[in-house]
Amino acid sequence: MRVIHNLHTEPVFNTSAGWSLKKREGFKTTRRKKNGQPVQQEEEFEHVRWYLQHVDGHVITCQPKAWMDTGGFAMYIQTLLSPWWQKQQTSWTGPDEFLDKRLLLVCDNASVHKADELKKLMDQHGIILRFLPPNMTQWLQPLDRVVCGLIKIVQHGRRGRQLARICNNGSRSKNVS
Repeated sequence: MRVIHNLHTEPVFNTSAGWSLKKREGFKTTRRKKNGQPVQQEEEFEHVRWYLQHVDGHVITCQPKAWMDTGGFAMYIQTLLSPWWQKQQTSWTGPDEFLDKRLLLVCDNASVHKADELKKLMDQHGIILRFLPPNMTQWLQPLDRVVCGLIKIVQHGRRGRQLARICNNGSRSKNVS
Protein backbone atom coordinates (compact mmCIF):
# COMPACT_ATOMS: atom_id res chain seq x y z
CA MET A 1 0.00 0.00 0.00
CA ARG A 2 1.27 3.39 -0.91
CA VAL A 3 0.16 4.96 2.39
CA ILE A 4 2.54 2.82 4.43
CA HIS A 5 5.37 3.24 1.90
CA ASN A 6 4.89 7.02 1.91
CA LEU A 7 4.78 7.11 5.71
CA HIS A 8 8.07 5.22 5.82
CA THR A 9 9.73 8.06 3.89
CA GLU A 10 8.89 10.56 6.66
CA PRO A 11 11.78 11.28 9.06
CA VAL A 12 9.90 10.13 12.18
CA PHE A 13 8.89 6.81 10.57
CA ASN A 14 11.99 5.86 8.59
CA THR A 15 14.66 3.26 9.32
CA SER A 16 16.90 5.66 11.25
CA ALA A 17 13.98 6.31 13.65
CA GLY A 18 13.70 2.59 14.37
CA TRP A 19 10.92 1.68 11.91
CA SER A 20 11.15 -1.10 9.35
CA LEU A 21 8.83 -1.69 6.40
CA LYS A 22 7.47 -5.24 6.31
CA LYS A 23 5.11 -7.24 4.17
CA ARG A 24 2.88 -9.85 5.73
CA GLU A 25 1.54 -12.50 3.43
CA GLY A 26 0.71 -16.17 3.45
CA PHE A 27 -2.50 -16.06 5.50
CA LYS A 28 -5.24 -17.52 3.32
CA THR A 29 -8.97 -17.58 3.91
CA THR A 30 -11.97 -18.66 1.91
CA ARG A 31 -13.74 -15.76 0.25
CA ARG A 32 -17.50 -16.04 0.58
CA LYS A 33 -18.32 -12.45 -0.35
CA LYS A 34 -16.80 -9.91 -2.71
CA ASN A 35 -17.81 -6.25 -2.51
CA GLY A 36 -20.54 -7.24 -0.04
CA GLN A 37 -22.14 -9.77 -2.40
CA PRO A 38 -21.97 -13.57 -2.09
CA VAL A 39 -19.61 -15.16 -4.61
CA GLN A 40 -20.87 -17.87 -6.94
CA GLN A 41 -18.08 -20.23 -5.95
CA GLU A 42 -16.00 -19.97 -2.81
CA GLU A 43 -12.38 -19.18 -3.57
CA GLU A 44 -9.18 -19.08 -1.58
CA PHE A 45 -7.95 -15.56 -0.94
CA GLU A 46 -4.51 -14.52 0.31
CA HIS A 47 -4.33 -11.52 2.61
CA VAL A 48 -1.33 -9.28 1.92
CA ARG A 49 -0.62 -6.38 4.24
CA TRP A 50 2.22 -3.88 4.35
CA TYR A 51 3.07 -2.50 7.76
CA LEU A 52 5.68 -0.58 9.71
CA GLN A 53 7.14 -2.12 12.85
CA HIS A 54 9.21 -0.23 15.37
CA VAL A 55 12.11 -1.82 17.25
CA ASP A 56 10.01 -1.59 20.44
CA GLY A 57 7.25 -3.68 18.84
CA HIS A 58 4.70 -1.02 17.85
CA VAL A 59 2.96 -1.64 14.51
CA ILE A 60 1.34 0.74 12.03
CA THR A 61 -0.81 -0.55 9.19
CA CYS A 62 -3.90 0.52 7.32
CA GLN A 63 -6.97 -1.08 5.82
CA PRO A 64 -8.93 1.16 3.44
CA LYS A 65 -12.14 -0.87 3.15
CA ALA A 66 -13.12 -1.71 6.75
CA TRP A 67 -12.29 -1.25 10.40
CA MET A 68 -10.86 -4.74 10.48
CA ASP A 69 -10.69 -7.68 8.10
CA THR A 70 -9.69 -11.28 8.69
CA GLY A 71 -6.15 -10.71 7.41
CA GLY A 72 -5.72 -7.71 9.69
CA PHE A 73 -7.00 -9.66 12.67
CA ALA A 74 -4.60 -12.51 11.89
CA MET A 75 -1.78 -10.00 11.58
CA TYR A 76 -2.71 -8.55 14.98
CA ILE A 77 -2.55 -12.01 16.53
CA GLN A 78 0.80 -12.91 14.95
CA THR A 79 2.67 -9.60 15.21
CA LEU A 80 1.35 -8.14 18.47
CA LEU A 81 -0.80 -10.36 20.65
CA SER A 82 1.13 -13.63 20.49
CA PRO A 83 4.59 -12.05 21.03
CA TRP A 84 3.17 -10.01 23.93
CA TRP A 85 1.66 -13.14 25.51
CA GLN A 86 4.92 -15.08 25.15
CA LYS A 87 6.79 -12.22 26.81
CA GLN A 88 4.29 -12.14 29.70
CA GLN A 89 4.78 -15.84 30.34
CA THR A 90 8.57 -15.70 30.26
CA SER A 91 8.85 -12.54 32.38
CA TRP A 92 6.31 -13.61 35.03
CA THR A 93 7.70 -13.13 38.53
CA GLY A 94 4.59 -13.99 40.52
CA PRO A 95 4.48 -16.50 43.36
CA ASP A 96 3.13 -19.33 41.22
CA GLU A 97 3.57 -20.47 37.66
CA PHE A 98 0.88 -19.72 35.13
CA LEU A 99 -1.76 -22.38 35.67
CA ASP A 100 -2.79 -22.24 32.04
CA LYS A 101 -0.46 -21.24 29.24
CA ARG A 102 -3.35 -20.08 27.07
CA LEU A 103 -4.74 -16.57 26.66
CA LEU A 104 -8.45 -15.74 26.63
CA LEU A 105 -9.43 -13.23 23.94
CA VAL A 106 -12.98 -11.89 23.97
CA CYS A 107 -14.29 -10.34 20.74
CA ASP A 108 -17.54 -9.08 19.32
CA ASN A 109 -19.50 -11.13 16.81
CA ALA A 110 -18.00 -9.57 13.68
CA SER A 111 -17.63 -12.14 10.92
CA VAL A 112 -13.92 -11.29 10.51
CA HIS A 113 -13.28 -12.86 13.92
CA LYS A 114 -15.02 -16.12 13.01
CA ALA A 115 -13.07 -17.38 9.99
CA ASP A 116 -12.18 -21.06 10.21
CA GLU A 117 -8.54 -20.24 9.41
CA LEU A 118 -8.37 -17.99 12.48
CA LYS A 119 -9.35 -20.87 14.74
CA LYS A 120 -6.28 -22.79 13.57
CA LEU A 121 -4.08 -19.74 14.08
CA MET A 122 -5.45 -19.20 17.60
CA ASP A 123 -4.74 -22.83 18.51
CA GLN A 124 -1.16 -22.51 17.24
CA HIS A 125 -0.58 -19.48 19.49
CA GLY A 126 -2.41 -20.81 22.56
CA ILE A 127 -5.28 -18.33 22.34
CA ILE A 128 -8.84 -19.18 23.34
CA LEU A 129 -11.38 -17.07 21.46
CA ARG A 130 -14.78 -16.34 22.96
CA PHE A 131 -17.49 -14.02 21.70
CA LEU A 132 -19.66 -11.48 23.43
CA PRO A 133 -23.42 -11.99 23.24
CA PRO A 134 -24.98 -10.32 20.17
CA ASN A 135 -25.53 -6.54 20.35
CA MET A 136 -23.27 -6.04 23.38
CA THR A 137 -20.50 -3.97 21.81
CA GLN A 138 -22.51 -0.75 22.05
CA TRP A 139 -22.49 -1.17 25.85
CA LEU A 140 -18.88 -2.24 26.23
CA GLN A 141 -16.75 -0.35 23.72
CA PRO A 142 -15.11 2.79 25.14
CA LEU A 143 -15.82 4.88 22.04
CA ASP A 144 -19.49 3.97 22.19
CA ARG A 145 -19.68 4.64 25.92
CA VAL A 146 -17.74 7.92 26.04
CA VAL A 147 -18.12 9.69 22.70
CA CYS A 148 -21.28 8.24 21.17
CA GLY A 149 -22.91 8.03 24.61
CA LEU A 150 -22.65 11.80 25.03
CA ILE A 151 -24.08 12.39 21.58
CA LYS A 152 -26.99 10.10 22.38
CA ILE A 153 -27.66 11.95 25.65
CA VAL A 154 -27.83 15.26 23.78
CA GLN A 155 -30.12 13.76 21.12
CA HIS A 156 -32.43 12.24 23.71
CA GLY A 157 -32.61 15.56 25.55
CA ARG A 158 -33.54 17.38 22.36
CA ARG A 159 -36.19 14.81 21.51
CA GLY A 160 -37.58 15.02 25.04
CA ARG A 161 -37.83 18.80 24.87
CA GLN A 162 -39.48 18.56 21.45
CA LEU A 163 -41.99 16.02 22.75
CA ALA A 164 -42.75 18.24 25.77
CA ARG A 165 -43.41 21.21 23.44
CA ILE A 166 -45.70 19.08 21.29
CA CYS A 167 -47.64 17.93 24.33
CA ASN A 168 -47.90 21.44 25.78
CA ASN A 169 -48.59 23.34 22.56
CA GLY A 170 -50.31 20.72 20.50
CA SER A 171 -48.05 21.51 17.51
CA ARG A 172 -44.65 20.53 16.21
CA SER A 173 -41.70 22.84 16.45
CA LYS A 174 -38.94 22.21 13.93
CA ASN A 175 -36.36 24.17 15.92
CA VAL A 176 -35.09 22.07 18.75
CA SER A 177 -32.46 23.44 21.07
